[in-house]
Amino acid sequence: MTSSSFPPSSSSSSSWCFHQCWLAFGSAAAVVGGGGGGGEGGGGGGMHQQWSLIRNSVLVGFLLSTLATLAFGAKTSYYFSSTMGDDSLSEQQAQKSSTPWKSLSKAARLSLRPGDNLLLCRGDAWFNEKLEVYGRGTPDLPVVVSSYTCNKDVPRGIHPLVNPGVRIPGSVVRWVKWAANKNVLVADLSAFIPRGQDVQYWGIFINDLLYHAPRIPNYVNPMETRGSAGEFWCRFQSIGKSVDGEWEMSAPKSYLNAKFPDGFLNGSRAIIRRWAFDWGRCDVKYHKGASFFTEQECFSGGAYFEGPLQLLDAPREAFFDNVERRLYVYPIAEHRVSIKVIDLVTDFSQQGVLIRAGSQNIIVENLRVEKTQTGMRTEYYERNDDNATWNVTFRRNVIQKCWHGVHVPVPRGVMLVEGNDIGWMIGNGIHGFLQTDAQSTMSTYMARRNVVHHVGYICGWSRGIGIYANNIIGNVVYNVGWSACYGVWFSYNLIQGNIIYDFCRTTSDGAGVYIFKTAAFNGMKVVRDNYITEGYGNELAIMCSLENGRYEATHGIYLDGNATTRFEVVNNTIMDIRRGAAIRLHRAMSGLWADNFVFNSPGCGIELGVEASINPNVVFNMYSNLIGGGECILMFIAWDNPRRINSRYAKSYVGRDTNNTFCPETLTDILLRPQFQTIARAPIGGDVYNDTLVTMYKWVDYIDTFEDYSTVCKLMQWREVQRKLSALQDIWAATRNQQKERSDRIAWLLGFVRPDGVKLVPDPPPPPVAGNAEVMGTKSPQSGSSENLPDSEKGAPIVPLVAVTGVSAMVLVLDVAALLYMQKKHRRGRYRDSS
Repeated sequence: MTSSSFPPSSSSSSSWCFHQCWLAFGSAAAVVGGGGGGGEGGGGGGMHQQWSLIRNSVLVGFLLSTLATLAFGAKTSYYFSSTMGDDSLSEQQAQKSSTPWKSLSKAARLSLRPGDNLLLCRGDAWFNEKLEVYGRGTPDLPVVVSSYTCNKDVPRGIHPLVNPGVRIPGSVVRWVKWAANKNVLVADLSAFIPRGQDVQYWGIFINDLLYHAPRIPNYVNPMETRGSAGEFWCRFQSIGKSVDGEWEMSAPKSYLNAKFPDGFLNGSRAIIRRWAFDWGRCDVKYHKGASFFTEQECFSGGAYFEGPLQLLDAPREAFFDNVERRLYVYPIAEHRVSIKVIDLVTDFSQQGVLIRAGSQNIIVENLRVEKTQTGMRTEYYERNDDNATWNVTFRRNVIQKCWHGVHVPVPRGVMLVEGNDIGWMIGNGIHGFLQTDAQSTMSTYMARRNVVHHVGYICGWSRGIGIYANNIIGNVVYNVGWSACYGVWFSYNLIQGNIIYDFCRTTSDGAGVYIFKTAAFNGMKVVRDNYITEGYGNELAIMCSLENGRYEATHGIYLDGNATTRFEVVNNTIMDIRRGAAIRLHRAMSGLWADNFVFNSPGCGIELGVEASINPNVVFNMYSNLIGGGECILMFIAWDNPRRINSRYAKSYVGRDTNNTFCPETLTDILLRPQFQTIARAPIGGDVYNDTLVTMYKWVDYIDTFEDYSTVCKLMQWREVQRKLSALQDIWAATRNQQKERSDRIAWLLGFVRPDGVKLVPDPPPPPVAGNAEVMGTKSPQSGSSENLPDSEKGAPIVPLVAVTGVSAMVLVLDVAALLYMQKKHRRGRYRDSS
């Protein structure tokens, strides 16, 4: 056999196929030509020549079909089972579901080709292991990482579980009481932690509940970790570098009143609210009196301290001594009765699923990942060459209790995150997208139909972004530390059809939808058809970090920065943002606001802000909106000297022919209360501003001053608005109940994993609700879904069958054409002989 006959690498499969088909076609031509020559020799061999032609044509057709199957349709499936697998098996044996491999480390050695599948057994669990995949598929024949059924008894909707952390059943742990505090339990875990692995301070889970590091001041309520003003000392002041080159900050009187001895907090981490929307942290070297000295620069702000064992004095705190390998736990009340399972995240647990650099056209689906730094990610690779990662899809996965959910640092082509449930993330849900070159800037990073929830829920560890991508479509995002949907700042944005609620839980100065700066290459930033409610704004930010309460508030849709242009905000529904404005434009330039329904009972409807010295000719294109608010309907803010601000100045920014409808909370408000405000805002220093109320207008005065063609709600229209608000409240209540049922079922399914599955929620499970196909057991609406295929065949490409059928049809046509040609040629020979 010549070298050209061997199977190619994935990059040359097409050329190899066409080469083999060309050789086969040449053989067919030779057969046809040979038959024709026989016909010329005499009429007696005609019938024999025809039968010979048919026989040879069939053989050629079979050869071409086989070659097409090998070239286009060949796929290899590799099977893994933690309960039935055997790592001593050969690669050939692992291609059968009855003889799978056991360890996920085997997958890292594979180089997957177009159409290959890597399948994990549903219901099996891998602890202290991670899945690394390298594959180069094609758009028509992607590499698929998915699941298969090896045990018919598992409930519908359960996934294979990848948990890179260490799981320890509570039944094998011997607890003793700590001498320093009898409420604290201590266990020696040296026999369970692999040598060379250290437990992360943020990675201690007891009965699937994250325990936080020892801290002071303690949480007011250990089960509500969003943070409140009583859990911080306000306000530490950054002084700068000391003579010794260390960074210094001074403590407030509230800390000094606690009368801690000097050195008590040495070695701790200072967690400081340096901005309303973000945290800073620095390591304390030593402190004396009111002076703290740190290794890194610490900004001014409210602070708490965490880390050292001596701070462990409250429920839901835990500490792991990586030297002595001892775990210290102050259990909450229900865990005192029974600690069933311990999960520890170590420095080995960098990610659950890693798509290695150079991979292309890969689908990762139907997996469950927990307790790791990042649930699923692509390997960081900056250059746009053959080692870049292109076209990766993460779909229908469950990713829970990690620092980050999905991370794609440098997207290339189309990166799709679809139909996943991503929850209980310390950091961000879906994020990534660094600007490295022009090509990556134009890539599509799409988050579609995901449920992202409980993100950034530990106050001080991370601000928590729900989704950071440039295409955010049809997601449900709730209970988020900071902004729910953040459009990639340098890229075009499409944020459409999302349901967003309960955001800015641990920070402020964020939004349900946050847009910042102008897209490159003349791209647009489009925000449309979203439903947004219940923006909180953490009290600590308002009370401790900055001075101006309105500035630190949260907003429904927030366009931020004087470099933000080319935007459209259309047909969104926003209601009940607890602090701040339903829509806020913060020094952004010209854009369009149209057909939005805005009713913000607790705060302001729309806030328009400009910086006069930068963009004095800006006009806001705002029309056909219905706007209502409890505090105010429309607020105009100018960053300028109050003496320069007047009504005519404001009018030039608001524009004319707006045709909006203003609806107050009660009809008398718009006539009796001044609900249209002009404010001058001037910086005092740093991040602190001073507001001066210049004018306040009632409806009649506003119309006369601004020559606005908008109208006020009539009685019937006001009643219709109230009915819509009531209907929206019902929708939000139903949505919350549905997501609660979904979350309960996901937790229940975790009890069925093997080995070491522990049921932590009672039977029976809650009834399924509409949502994620694999989790909820409902049909997925996604195109290209493998849900209806047998489990062992999920991810099998359709193209090979098409290719084989097409080639076989081509062979049949050649057979018939050759047969007709020979019959015609044979008749001509007989005619010449007879003449």
